[in-house]
Amino acid sequence: MALGQLMIDFAPTFQSGAHTVLVPALCQLMDDQCPRVACNAASCIINFCDGAEPAVITQYASPVLAKLAALMQSQNRLIQEEAISGVAAMADACDEDFIPFYDLFMPFLRGVLEHAHGDAYAKMRGRTFECVSMIALAVGPEKFGPDAHFVLEQLANFVRSGLPPDDPQHVYVNKAFARLCKVIGAAFAPYLKVVLPSVLETARAEPDRVVVDADDQTPDSQQYDLLM
Repeated sequence: MALGQLMIDFAPTFQSGAHTVLVPALCQLMDDQCPRVACNAASCIINFCDGAEPAVITQYASPVLAKLAALMQSQNRLIQEEAISGVAAMADACDEDFIPFYDLFMPFLRGVLEHAHGDAYAKMRGRTFECVSMIALAVGPEKFGPDAHFVLEQLANFVRSGLPPDDPQHVYVNKAFARLCKVIGAAFAPYLKVVLPSVLETARAEPDRVVVDADDQTPDSQQYDLLM
């Protein structure tokens, strides 16, 4: 957790100066038998990718993605969720260099979307929608094409299911639709009638927090953190 915070606070200097020690250590820690250690090591990969230069990240693609693939097979759902988000971050950073790894991850991700249902798996499905759409952006329509219809139908089925607005999958779904629209272009048109009402409903929702400018505050006013 401390390493992850350092990567946030001192990016990109920390990543560029320490990656030769940092990434091998995180790969080793992802093998730790303690679930909390392995989970936090995978989470650190996300922080690393958020602040490191793509050229630095890409050189570690093979070892890092191999470890994340192994964590996806864990019986611990929290570890699986962090591994999925780690793969999303790696795909975003590696861009087209992720193409050789596509077939390693897509069968598992399709399996989550097809079989992981219920409240217990809501966050995992949300992160999987995010991961699949980030991978699609990285690899492009030619590589993603054979899986595009399946993924879009899974997203559409979620919208049609009418789950409550506070379901954690909503934010992931809307962003995934936006990414996939960018990837497949005009072929996205049939899904507009599904996604636009959901987007408009989200836009009309009342915010549960507000942001107050420090200069406008009165002694009795309350300041809220910006939603991330």
